[in-house]
Amino acid sequence: MYLQITTRCNMSCAHCGFDCTPQGEDMPMEVFRAALPHLDEGLTIGGGEPTLHPQFEVILLECIAQVAQWGEYGPHIVTNGKITSRAMMIAALTKGGVISGELSRDEYHDPIEWGVVQAFEGVTTLGGAVRDTSAGGSREPLPHGRGAELMGYDAENPPELDGSECLCPTALIKPNGDVHQCGCPDSPIIGNVFDGWYSPYSGECCHSPDFINTCLEEGYEDLLPQ
Repeated sequence: MYLQITTRCNMSCAHCGFDCTPQGEDMPMEVFRAALPHLDEGLTIGGGEPTLHPQFEVILLECIAQVAQWGEYGPHIVTNGKITSRAMMIAALTKGGVISGELSRDEYHDPIEWGVVQAFEGVTTLGGAVRDTSAGGSREPLPHGRGAELMGYDAENPPELDGSECLCPTALIKPNGDVHQCGCPDSPIIGNVFDGWYSPYSGECCHSPDFINTCLEEGYEDLLPQ
């Protein structure tokens, strides 16, 4: 599950699949607390830049406690490292085996404090590392948001999606509490944190053939991407 605690970002990277800017929405704490009981060991805390949320430390601590009930480490966080104190905290908690953290650093990102880079490069546990989303890096840009334009797509030449290009092929909770099938910009709303949610095929991108076929077979055409 992807918990999008903010849509704000302190960078404007050319490959951003969520098309984030400094303007956006932070998840209210009442929405977070409604979502908390549903979070499990597959949790990612994301954004935008998640460390921008005013209550980031509180959210992180409560997520750690919630996910621990499943007997697993967690949650997973990817940061751009620009807020040095919070980035160093993520690196330290990852090194200590409490969470799994990554630093997203490539040709699209603004410069950050070198100490942050060194802190993440020194992490060897729980997958903590420096993520390179440059062309030819450890993860290629995805054709969504500003990333679509970067890759040469536009309204007249849209990408053909089959689920393999999804930003996160799990349920995504937006700051307003809406729950989407996945991280694609046109992903259908499958419920909300206050009333609950349902998917006929969970854990799949809304563009995947399995999800589309299941919706057609079970009469959930309203959940197909528009």
